[in-house]
Amino acid sequence: MQKEEGLTPAQQELENALQSLQPAPVGIERDRLMYRAGQVSGRRRNLVWPTVAAVLAALLTVSLAYRPAAPPTETIERIVYVPVEKPAPMRQPVVTAGRGSVNQRYRPAGNLPSPILSGSTGPQNIL
Repeated sequence: MQKEEGLTPAQQELENALQSLQPAPVGIERDRLMYRAGQVSGRRRNLVWPTVAAVLAALLTVSLAYRPAAPPTETIERIVYVPVEKPAPMRQPVVTAGRGSVNQRYRPAGNLPSPILSGSTGPQNIL
């Protein structure tokens, strides 16, 4: 607030008039006000979102119920001949015994039958 020395006579008169004013008594009851606010808020209903949801649900139901038939599929048979190269012969392992361990040596396929595959279990067929 300003100091009283800096006020003009008109401002001092206004200040005195404002100081003499008393607030009017409150005529609003708190409980009644809250009751009315609840009534007003209960009456107000926003129907936009429920309406949009109902329309979308109806559209979904219609789109699922009415589906146009897909065109029939046509199967076309074609015979395609693909040239296949003969694979190179694989090397087969040869099992030999030596000093209590098994050693594997490889030899080209087709030279001699493998002792394991020939069915003989004796040492006479081991190379």
